[in-house]
Amino acid sequence: MGQFGKYYSKMTYFLLKDVLTEEEQKELLRRVSTKFGHKTKFLSNVIPEEQTGIEIDLTETNLVNDFKTIVCNQVKKYYGSEYDSNNWWVSISNPTTTVISHKHMDGGLSAVFYLQAEGDCGAFELEDYSEILQPRTGDLLIFPGYCYHKVSENKSNKSRICLVFDLEKANK
Repeated sequence: MGQFGKYYSKMTYFLLKDVLTEEEQKELLRRVSTKFGHKTKFLSNVIPEEQTGIEIDLTETNLVNDFKTIVCNQVKKYYGSEYDSNNWWVSISNPTTTVISHKHMDGGLSAVFYLQAEGDCGAFELEDYSEILQPRTGDLLIFPGYCYHKVSENKSNKSRICLVFDLEKANK
């Protein structure tokens, strides 16, 4: 797995760079595109409850399982508790797509891993913290699920492809 690069934090969210190597990112994007690409509805200015995502079977590949382990270890490091996730989906946003303000769940964390995010593909705004981030391919953003967030218009000529997931405290 790749080395973690820059870390930005207000102790409420963090953005990690270079979570996977470039080869691992390409392989994960290839697997997502091959398995799910033909089944995924592209998003276009819809409310989150109407977005069509595709759940990923985490037992399917070692790469996805390894990635899940990295994410859960980093969450434990920065939040001090163990979290787990079995709720993952793919979000594909074509050019001109926006995502309106929404939140996920009150008691857990939400995360976005950017498989393809090039150019002006849409800024991610954490409204509760007045933070605007411009994630790039390979970035992992984790934030409290209760935070309202939105994504500005994808003005690039490529789709933004993300692996999105929610994390809940592990039962011990």
